[in-house]
Amino acid sequence: MNDEQQLELFEAEEPLTYKDFRPDSLVFMGRNISVSFIEEGPWGSDVYGDFYAKEQRIRVLEGLSPIEEMDTFLHEAIHMVMFYMHIMMGQVDEEMITHRLATGLSSVLVENPHVAEYIAAISATSTTEIIED
Repeated sequence: MNDEQQLELFEAEEPLTYKDFRPDSLVFMGRNISVSFIEEGPWGSDVYGDFYAKEQRIRVLEGLSPIEEMDTFLHEAIHMVMFYMHIMMGQVDEEMITHRLATGLSSVLVENPHVAEYIAAISATSTTEIIED
């Protein structure tokens, strides 16, 4: 194959999107947590994902906007952090919560560089909208 043919093959490939960076698993404090993006959730219409500790999994609903997907993914990751770090709402002060959440999220990102790439891919192509009351 000559250089021109190789260039044509390269140009024909679809550009990557944030979905190409979706994690299929996380490692958190030594635990393997599966991550899946599902077409239809078993929840009500106002729920976009879940964290289920017993099965060590996070699920996020397909079809959300990139920002909603990132928000839901991080929401479920925070549930995971709170569960495994034994953060009990109402029983700890604000500094304790923020410290543990920061440590937990740092663990998610350091132990899973692909998650940072996924968030960066969404961040590079999306904007947040400010909603005024």
